[in-house]
Amino acid sequence: FRMFPLRSFSLSKYHTAFRYLLFYTLYILSVAGCRDDDICVEVPTPSVRVDFKKIETNEDGIHTDTTLTLFSLQGVDSDSILLSRESTSELLLSLRVLSSDTRYAMSVGRIDTVQESPTILLDTTYIADTLNMAYTVSEEYVSKACGYRSVFREMRATVTRNAIDSIQVLNWEITNDVETHILLYY
Repeated sequence: FRMFPLRSFSLSKYHTAFRYLLFYTLYILSVAGCRDDDICVEVPTPSVRVDFKKIETNEDGIHTDTTLTLFSLQGVDSDSILLSRESTSELLLSLRVLSSDTRYAMSVGRIDTVQESPTILLDTTYIADTLNMAYTVSEEYVSKACGYRSVFREMRATVTRNAIDSIQVLNWEITNDVETHILLYY
């Protein structure tokens, strides 16, 4: 006599439940392991900002900005012309990452200083100057998405003095291209 009769025991229903439990566990673990993609929104390697100033000062003793017509701006040891016949009062120049120096050749028209405000004579020969920049390159970690960027330290700059009167280096470290790094006086 049995009080509790044995019922037929079915493994198939437990096997199906185990498969669903395993599937949902793996799904939850894979979704929980996902993260948002990192997107690099920063400009990694800065450029050198060069501003042009008049050598003459105003009545307050301040050198004022000047706009020059560059007839050509070309990297020395490069075939490509970066600017051609463009009026500008500032430049953003890239520096070589795999070298410790960069040179740019700039050509402007002859400056007529007889008039009250200096003007460039378009019908005369061009005056060429070379801007030489020497620096040390170091790598700086930005983020996982951006990786590393190059920054330039201990910058020294010289220039030939054909059309350019003098040069002043304002920032020795180039970590952004918002600040002015070099002033060229014409």
